[in-house]
Amino acid sequence: MRAFLAIVLVAGAAIAVYLLMGGGDAEDRNGGDAPGPGPAAEAPLDAEALKRLNPLLSVTATRPLLEHVNRVKDSDLPGLIALAKKEPSLKHKRPLVWTLGIKGGEPGAEALKDVVEHDYGAAELSIADEDVIFESLQALGLAAARDKKAYEFALKGTDPEFWRGRRTWTSGRGDHATHMLVSYSVQALGLSGRPESKEHVEALKNKDAHYLHAWAGDVTQAVFYRWVRAVKGEQALHDYLLRRDDHRTFWFDWQRTAEGQQWYRWASEMTSGPVPPKPD
Repeated sequence: MRAFLAIVLVAGAAIAVYLLMGGGDAEDRNGGDAPGPGPAAEAPLDAEALKRLNPLLSVTATRPLLEHVNRVKDSDLPGLIALAKKEPSLKHKRPLVWTLGIKGGEPGAEALKDVVEHDYGAAELSIADEDVIFESLQALGLAAARDKKAYEFALKGTDPEFWRGRRTWTSGRGDHATHMLVSYSVQALGLSGRPESKEHVEALKNKDAHYLHAWAGDVTQAVFYRWVRAVKGEQALHDYLLRRDDHRTFWFDWQRTAEGQQWYRWASEMTSGPVPPKPD
């Protein structure tokens, strides 16, 4: 089992700073140091916080439960952000990624952008580690509800050219990883629920046929996420993302609406048939 390493940092006082240990192969998986390292002493998590948050921080193979994310207090956030910056293992960032997207505000959004934009060099990431990068974009969409810079980042990410040079790593997905970065950027617009996201998502319908063949499904997914936030509520949206199997009815509920039927038909039309050529 993973353990926390306590380090005494403040002279004359025994303040314990606990770091999740990523294991000896973390550097090989992630291609080097963690993104944006900062002083661990900035905001240590005390023993009470570590005990309270252990059910959250110990989950790395799956997304955390919302009930565990909701145990986070505002006073915990600086320590969690510092931990996210220092943790070298992508899989150990997973609970931090979702916590910062839901609770972290502007500083949390910046930490999420660090995960996505970190220079992983020519490292070959596992599919599981790469998934955490994609999840960081989803979490950034949640953070964008209250942070305009996060929203603007996601909006730029809907253009495949934005990721040219930004995706420095390789994986078993090959170039499809760039496709997925655009997918999750499109979805992030809807996850934000921002007023301007309605116009921006609908504007994507005017993209060329090649773009829509690839991403019309994600445009529709973004509309669905806006509906969940508006009709079911923000907490339900968070819970949907973390425990999707428990809320499958949300999708079917939406598809029974006039809006859902219209968007579903449009996406089916745009994504059917052979791939259209790229525009000149």
